[in-house]
Amino acid sequence: LSTFKHRIIGEPVETFGFDLEHPDPDDTGEEVFTITADRNCTCHAIVYWFDLNLDDDISIETSSLNEITCWMQAAQVQNPPAPLTAGQEIRIRGKYDNIKIRFDIVQ
Repeated sequence: LSTFKHRIIGEPVETFGFDLEHPDPDDTGEEVFTITADRNCTCHAIVYWFDLNLDDDISIETSSLNEITCWMQAAQVQNPPAPLTAGQEIRIRGKYDNIKIRFDIVQ
């Protein structure tokens, strides 16, 4: 995100968690998450990142707020872009399978 002009329009929300020590290659999931827009705007993308806990003392945080990471964030482009108003609750559907994670706004 540091290379693109952007504004975060709501508080981050925790989505999916995965056990990488005991992965299930057939695991899939879908869930709807809700955030609140903090301004009038147009949403062009949903951005996401990961936090990896290696043990109780070591973790990797990859959000754009963490300036010491070499990892970048991902963006799921919304086509068409979604007009939003301040205070509007936004429902975001997240899906994952053994290949990818996807997010889109539920209208």
